[in-house]
Amino acid sequence: MTFFINPYQVRTADILLQKGFNVLLHGRNPTKLAKTLSEFKSKHPQNRIESVTADFNNLEDVPKIPEFIKSNHLRVTVFINNVASTDNDLFLFEENPESVMDKTLNTGVVFFTKLCYRIVPILKEVNGKTIMVNIGSGAGNSPVPYLAVYSGTKGYVLVRHLVEISYSMLTSSTSLSLALSLLNLQ
Repeated sequence: MTFFINPYQVRTADILLQKGFNVLLHGRNPTKLAKTLSEFKSKHPQNRIESVTADFNNLEDVPKIPEFIKSNHLRVTVFINNVASTDNDLFLFEENPESVMDKTLNTGVVFFTKLCYRIVPILKEVNGKTIMVNIGSGAGNSPVPYLAVYSGTKGYVLVRHLVEISYSMLTSSTSLSLALSLLNLQ
């Protein structure tokens, strides 16, 4: 499970742990990640819970998650990919600093795509049903004022990868229903 640690994603991981899944947490902030990992390990001692620190704003960190999975011989059946980046300041598109646009595009499109590219073969190695859930945003369907680039990255996730990659990973509609139920999206 990859994500920047926020309450919704922590809740999703907690639901998966309650359902008996082992969880690999991702975060770019080692302090927050260690705190979340510690809380989960005390709450779910029967589950295997691992963590890997990688910053999705840094394209050199793309291999960290797949390499961690391979080197620790983890059997990944559900991969939840929730990668996003936007600046806290709001700008008109033409006034947006190029560095902010680069960061948003590198995180929401380039890192996201390269991570999917490296994770799909890992999922295909698993005997049984696997699923990749790519989390988008309403901003992909209805662009948000002053967040044109961010909205574009979410549209990319929703249109291209949610259909193309996730569909190719499904072995049956049951897999999708299971994942949606686990995430309380159904």
